[in-house]
Amino acid sequence: MELIEAQKISQLERLKRTPTGRHVLRQLGYSTSELAPRELKPIPPEVRARITVSPIPRNMHQEHHAGRRAARAKALHRIYGNNPDTLYTDAADYPAINAKVAAIADWRGEAVTSATIRSGNSTEAEECGIALAISTRPSGNPINIISDSQEACRNYAQGHITPTAYHILQRNRLIPPVRLIWTPGHACFPGNERVHAVARASLSGRQWKTNPNQTRQKVSHSHTHIYYNTTDSPAGHLLCTRATHP
Repeated sequence: MELIEAQKISQLERLKRTPTGRHVLRQLGYSTSELAPRELKPIPPEVRARITVSPIPRNMHQEHHAGRRAARAKALHRIYGNNPDTLYTDAADYPAINAKVAAIADWRGEAVTSATIRSGNSTEAEECGIALAISTRPSGNPINIISDSQEACRNYAQGHITPTAYHILQRNRLIPPVRLIWTPGHACFPGNERVHAVARASLSGRQWKTNPNQTRQKVSHSHTHIYYNTTDSPAGHLLCTRATHP
């Protein structure tokens, strides 16, 4: 029975990735409200050429493949756990608003930076976390970025990401070589667990402000506004919000 259930879950996940697949799922009565097609933008060729996405292994369901997940997490920790050129990304929900925070931690588990993403879509926030991690290293040694979002990793591999992530990414196209690696979430990988804690901590005291006297530097884009909040958030925290244009 477990094998049958695992195969069913795998097929559902595969169908969710395409418009045709989502249509089939809706016809069968499955909810796909969180998986509606989103406007995506192509990663600039010169940037994409420097991003390598490691293959995501199959059969990694959280319930049915716990042993495989734990083994992968252990192997990744052995390879990257003490590597100073490794960054970890994660996203967490704000408790009272339709927004998420994307956080970055270094190999020691120290917070590097974070961003508030005004979107309820988890994959969009995870994509922004990856873009933010890339933007923290404008040049230098190759870097490894570890994320527990399969969909975000796949989108980078396919070369199309959300406008919010695209806008963060294009701020600096002079990036070092990047290797993006998927890790199973909640599989006792210390680096992933630490960045999860950093993301949760980043939520503390960060609410949307409407004070007109608040000092912000505004960067406009046809789809996105990014604000550097210099008064109400710790250094380096970004506020990212989609903008509606006529």
